[in-house]
Amino acid sequence: MENDFLKGIDSLFDNNKEIINKLEEEKRILESLFLDNRIPEELKKDILEPYSALAEVIDKRVEIYRSLKQVKEIPNLVGLLYNEAKQKYTNSILKNLQHLSEKRGINIICFTLSNVNIQENLVEGLLVVGSLITHQTVSIPGCIFNIGQFFKVTNINKVKQLYQLYGVKVINSVNIFNQAVVFDVLSAVPAIKECIPQVSSLTPSIMTKYLETSDTLFLLPERGLYNRPAVKVQKYSSSKRSNCSIETGGNIQYCSEKNLYTYVKKMIGSKKYLAIQGKKTLLWNGSPLEARVYIQKGITGKWSVTEIIAKNEIFLKDSTYKSTVDEFEKTLIDIVPDKIEDIMQSLQNYSLNICSYLDYYFIYLGSCILDFVIDEKCKPFLLNFGGWDLKDYLFRLNGKQSWEKYLLNSVDYLVYLNESENQDGSII
Repeated sequence: MENDFLKGIDSLFDNNKEIINKLEEEKRILESLFLDNRIPEELKKDILEPYSALAEVIDKRVEIYRSLKQVKEIPNLVGLLYNEAKQKYTNSILKNLQHLSEKRGINIICFTLSNVNIQENLVEGLLVVGSLITHQTVSIPGCIFNIGQFFKVTNINKVKQLYQLYGVKVINSVNIFNQAVVFDVLSAVPAIKECIPQVSSLTPSIMTKYLETSDTLFLLPERGLYNRPAVKVQKYSSSKRSNCSIETGGNIQYCSEKNLYTYVKKMIGSKKYLAIQGKKTLLWNGSPLEARVYIQKGITGKWSVTEIIAKNEIFLKDSTYKSTVDEFEKTLIDIVPDKIEDIMQSLQNYSLNICSYLDYYFIYLGSCILDFVIDEKCKPFLLNFGGWDLKDYLFRLNGKQSWEKYLLNSVDYLVYLNESENQDGSII
């Protein structure tokens, strides 16, 4: 029924464009006749009446059909907010959204921040109604999933305005987290104590302190692994003057422990970094083995692990090469085949506990990523926490099946929230 309704509006709107063009052409002809000195004044008076009527008809038609195009209420409507720069990325998921719309009986509006009108409570974007995709203006939906990452202050403020609207819930309103806050919160949780390393803001004294008990030090951007590289510091038992290395991407420098902090600051500049006491880790392709855990709320509204992948990204030795990604369990077969079950279980348990706990601190989380490295004793420890993942790792894995599952879970969580709201008027 909604398909017929929207098709009818589109047909009227398109027909109206043709009619207005013809009316505008007639209006121009009448204008030229009115200005022609060869036309008698009495006849000009006769021309003036239809000319005025035409102008009024055109204005009225434009107003009526613009109002029709601005469909104010679409039932079972949920929203996907995405980055302006990621429109190509969004186009690639429209086919999946069509399938989800038909399967779940919901309508999905995909939009960017620039197309949100807070004052009028309207949003313009691509409306997916079953197999039909149209460009529409609709009321801001009550449940929105943010699959974008925003860095500009103006964009961040607009997202805040959006989730502060009455009756509007923005899931993952934030996808980039201050890692110092995250680790500070998690350090108080007994159930995950073993996977939380010692973390402090980077200072000369902290660097010295950590290197007294460990030869490895990880330096990660306080705002997460988005715009800045991680740094690995290694201390060697050597009588040489240069007994420390500082490695980031393809860049490696050697220096003495005495000059270590000065060299590090030259590499990271004025950006804030966290010092993480490191350990010897399992290696994969010559770099520390990283596990990214994708954990989401789906149709039940409860956390569950969607996928675990192996990757080389945080400490990639050569930044000119694309990061490697593979199925985590498959990767472990070649490294520690007898520890696969223990590692997988630990990653799942830690991730579930972490997200369940952070639910109390960060409002409306629906999808998270957690980056772990695995130490030589096959124990995972956390290095990074984030929201929705815009990297292409899941696209590159098993023919996009994992990506489709990732998207399905996010939309399913919106369905869960929408149904919960319809049942009792409140969102759980």
